[in-house]
Amino acid sequence: GGYMSTDYPSLTPLELAAAGQALFGVHWRGELARRLGVTEAEVRLIERGTMPVPPAWRARLIGLAQDVSLRAMQIAAAVALLRLTFWLRKNPGA
Repeated sequence: GGYMSTDYPSLTPLELAAAGQALFGVHWRGELARRLGVTEAEVRLIERGTMPVPPAWRARLIGLAQDVSLRAMQIAAAVALLRLTFWLRKNPGA
């Protein structure tokens, strides 16, 4: 199991920017740098095409996307549970 970095071609700078924005929003560069253990300056150089995207980053971004997705699902479940709990309190005996 798991994604091997050799399974896919390296990310393009455009793919990196799109994935970063989708995962972390407007301040994606800093959060992505933190998660990847690099500086925000490195992320900017790679985004500009000054430095190549490290081959392992595609697999790392897939893992980050899975983590973010799982967290979003956990939050959605918690919100749904809170709503159900609130409804049951408002409707005793239902």
